[in-house]
Amino acid sequence: MNKKNINIQENFNLGLQNFKKSNFKDAENFFKKVLNNNPDHLESIFFLGILSAKKKDFNKAKDFFIKVIQIDSSYIDAHYNLGIVFNELKDFQNSINSYEKAIQIDSNHADAHNNLGMLFYKLKDFQNSINYYEKAIQIDSNNVHAYNNLGNSLIGLERTKEALDYYKKAIEIDSNYIKAHENLGIAFYKLGEFQKAISCHKKAIQLDP
Repeated sequence: MNKKNINIQENFNLGLQNFKKSNFKDAENFFKKVLNNNPDHLESIFFLGILSAKKKDFNKAKDFFIKVIQIDSSYIDAHYNLGIVFNELKDFQNSINSYEKAIQIDSNHADAHNNLGMLFYKLKDFQNSINYYEKAIQIDSNNVHAYNNLGNSLIGLERTKEALDYYKKAIEIDSNYIKAHENLGIAFYKLGEFQKAISCHKKAIQLDP
């Protein structure tokens, strides 16, 4: 390995170490040093995208992730994170496209399925959102967010009794999941079971006073 390549690897490793320690400014500087020597260094471009997203600079993050994909179209994490960034930019169609691309590369990407479910929920396409949440649960039976979100979609379709089971399952997996307690309370309220609704909301307040 020549001196230039050693320097690239050292700077990347230092960038990664600082990233893991949440020293994001230092990490950014090391990744930029890598690109000074190798402008197409995929991992450094990717992490600069992550760092830009952390700073809420979603347009810059988008550009970094797109550059990664232009170099390597099979880089699944770039497609997935691009989906997140497009969602933040309220470009929902491109967000859907990015998640779907991630799923084309790995059909068992549970988070991509869950995020697609959330997007379709946001677009009030509740049945489509349910399909994606069910797939996320099929891939990862402990995906607490997918159970909670599926409950929300069922509420959207006015299938409130069915929603109860999914909120309860989310709580069974993670008894400290505040949103599931709150949503279970809302569902009980909709069904006229006010005492149970109060109990759920009390539990949520205990967890987050």
